[in-house]
Amino acid sequence: MSGQQQLAQLLLSLQQRQPSGLQLEFAPILRQQMLDIDYIGGLRGTGLKANEDCLDALVCLVIAAFHQAQQSQVFGTDEQGYIVVPRQPPK
Repeated sequence: MSGQQQLAQLLLSLQQRQPSGLQLEFAPILRQQMLDIDYIGGLRGTGLKANEDCLDALVCLVIAAFHQAQQSQVFGTDEQGYIVVPRQPPK
């Protein structure tokens, strides 16, 4: 299984688990194409790169959703740069 296929599975699993405070639902077109294991497996060249870019954008969107729900941690500073990392809420 390719890295894109694994990432697609992980993104879809988030939709099924619905982390606390988040409501993730990917549009049908995303589930039928960019997140579909068989669809990804048939991609080559520029199509594969385009799908990678879409998956990258979805990862950014999911991280933004975690951040909006105050379920993230920020490392770094505004001056030197920072990264936002999702975290699970306390149990």
